[in-house]
Amino acid sequence: MNNEQPKTKVCKKCGQELPIEYFSKNRATKDGLQIYCKDCQKTWMNQKRERDKEKLIKMARGEAVDNIGKDQRTDMWDKKANARACLDVLPDSELLAELRRRGYEGKIHKKIQVVL
Repeated sequence: MNNEQPKTKVCKKCGQELPIEYFSKNRATKDGLQIYCKDCQKTWMNQKRERDKEKLIKMARGEAVDNIGKDQRTDMWDKKANARACLDVLPDSELLAELRRRGYEGKIHKKIQVVL
């Protein structure tokens, strides 16, 4: 039996056959790789983040968010997953004010990524 992993894979989004290094890991799939290449995944995430930007801002401010059609379990997952994204959306002053409002008393360290 041949248990070797193939050296290339076809991206389900762009249709290109790419080396497996262009795919992130995913234990849930048969081959252990994502179905989309890293470039397509990044594009999709950026589009999703832009679509959900207003929702994230509302969530970070504690305002009501429209979640019609979602069950409670999915809604809780969304809140946890989007919590990190709120850090990127809110201005530093609003983020600090929100954390203080919630009782946080520690120091805040924010990483800044510079892309040239």
